[in-house]
Parts: sequence; structure tokens; C-alpha cells
Amino acid sequence: MKVLRYLVILSAALFVLSCAKDNQDIPQKKVTLTKLYTIEGFPEGADSVETFTVGYSLQIDKNGYLYILDEKSGSIKVFDNKGDFSSNISKRGMGPDELENGDTFYIHNDTVFVFDNRVKIKKFFKGGEYISTKVLAPELMFVPLSFSVLNDSTLIGRVNTYKRTDENVEISLELAIFDKEFNKIEVLAEPKIKYPTEFYKIELAHTLHSYNDEYIFTAQMSKSEYKIKMFSHRGEFKGNIVQNYAKKRYTESEMQRIKDFVPETSDHFDYYFDYKPAVFEISNDKKGRLWVQRSNGIYGSDIVYDIFENGDKTTEFIYKNDGSKEFEKSVYLKDRLYIVDHSNNLIEVYEYKIE
Repeated sequence: MKVLRYLVILSAALFVLSCAKDNQDIPQKKVTLTKLYTIEGFPEGADSVETFTVGYSLQIDKNGYLYILDEKSGSIKVFDNKGDFSSNISKRGMGPDELENGDTFYIHNDTVFVFDNRVKIKKFFKGGEYISTKVLAPELMFVPLSFSVLNDSTLIGRVNTYKRTDENVEISLELAIFDKEFNKIEVLAEPKIKYPTEFYKIELAHTLHSYNDEYIFTAQMSKSEYKIKMFSHRGEFKGNIVQNYAKKRYTESEMQRIKDFVPETSDHFDYYFDYKPAVFEISNDKKGRLWVQRSNGIYGSDIVYDIFENGDKTTEFIYKNDGSKEFEKSVYLKDRLYIVDHSNNLIEVYEYKIE
């Protein structure tokens, strides 16, 4: 019986190894990039109205125009789909057509909607012409973090809401579907943290999200689980995408790079850098494919994506870290792929194919 049991186990192991070998032999699709142009934040000889300091707040409209929130000037710079400067939207100030503190913005058709100082929505045409200001209803009481148009009647947004108790303030990090008046239709996720005792957790607690024509995708920056939830545009749960994931520690070279930038004596050093996040960001491309970012490209690592079609992983995309200390880049994905180079204050724009 022991011999028979051993043979069964051995046969099963050989079958698993055979399957693994077969899976390795399946050719993966290849991601090919073709560079189109570069947008420089401070091009030589440019008028100051065209310049910007590249940040993390970018939007693309249906015509491929790029909108960049320049935090230094408080304005939004618009570039056409050839990379040429098109217009400047507003500036920092107290006037009706100015922004006291532009929090975030989104685009619908040719109109740009800007949250100003958390309590107003200011509307502009993409050419920069001011349209109107609307004060948000006081009962909404949220801090807007990001919004985008889900369809003609709804938005999807990340907001923070607050609830005070005798001991602390509870911050709810909500991801929800909203109507056009910013009333919540369906809450998709609402992780909570306590201020001030748990505030250090906020960076990893926010819910990541993206969407295509059929689904909304959400994920947490877990260090132990690789799971993407899928919802309909009405907020109905439709299923999960789950990948096998082994917790990964930072490499020795990555840890050395981290310690160059982050003091190891920091109270929460071990919380941030014990293990790598399983999922760092998620995006959808022009074909509706889901790109799951597993590494952010800093601290000596590459920018790495798993790419899914219809729930199945079909390939990977890796943007190599060149090893320089100045390497600080992020990827923005729409009909084109935008490599945002924060160190050199420029944006490289690529066409991409997966075949």
C-alpha cells in the first residue's frame, strides 16, 4: 500500500511538472512600443504659459488630448494628440475663472470639470474658456481625490469622508459610483483607518480601480493576496481575477536604495518595506484589456505589468529600470502609453501593440 501510495504521489507530481513545462512552452503575446513624441515640461524658448512641472494628475480626452495639472501654477496644460501645446486652463487665484486650490479634475466631451477647494465645481472648455461655477451641496461632505466619467449618466470617484468619535477621527476611503450631482449610487469599497493612530496606513489602504466598457475593476494593495474584483457599471459584483502569488521581499539592492531615501529609523519603516505589494496599480487599455502593475519602478526595481484578456493572463510588460538613482517614472495608459519621467520633467508618448 505504501508503494502504491508513493507511485500515485509520484505520478501526480510528474503530471504537475509536465503541465508546468507545457505552460512554459505556450508562446506569450509580445508588447511592442513605437515612440511617437516627447513633451518637455520646460522646452527651450517656450513661453511660460506652456511650461509645467510634471506630476501625477493626468487625463486624456476622447480625441487623445493630454491634460496635465501643473501644481506650481495651479493651471491645467493641454496638449493635442501630436504633442503640441494647445491651451492653458485657468491659473491660481481668487477670481471666478481662477482656481484657489484645484484638487482634481475630470473631462466629459469638450468640458473640463475642476474641483476647487473641495467645495466648488468650476467648468471650462478645453480651449481654456471659463463656463461657470457651482457650489457643491453641503450635505455631500467629502474630500474628492479622483473622478472620471463612467458613462453619460454616472461618474466613478474616490473620496474621503470623516466621522469623529471621542477618541479619534475615522476616515472612510470610499470608491463609489456617483450621479452627475455627486450623489452616491453604489459604494464599491470603503476601507477605514483611524486618525491619528493609523494615518500612516493611508497610502496602502486606498482602493485601486479602472474600468472598460463592460466592467469596473477594483483591488487593494495587499502584500499577501493578488485579487481583482469585477463589478458591472451598476455596481453589481461579477467575480474575481485571482493569481497565485508568493509574498516577495525586497532584494538586497532594492533595500539599499530604499535606505538611501527613507531613514530606517522611521517609526513605520517595517510596515512599508517588509514585503512588496502584490498589486501596485491597475489600468485598462484601448482594447479593454486589464493591466495589473506589480512593481512601481522605484528603489531599483522595474515597472512590471501582468496583462489580462477576458480574465486570462496573456502576457507581461516590463519597463526596465536603467539603474540610475534619478530613475523615477510612472506609466499612464490609454489609447497610447505615456511614460512620465518625473526626474527629467518630460513625458514620452508611445503607440503600442500586443500580438
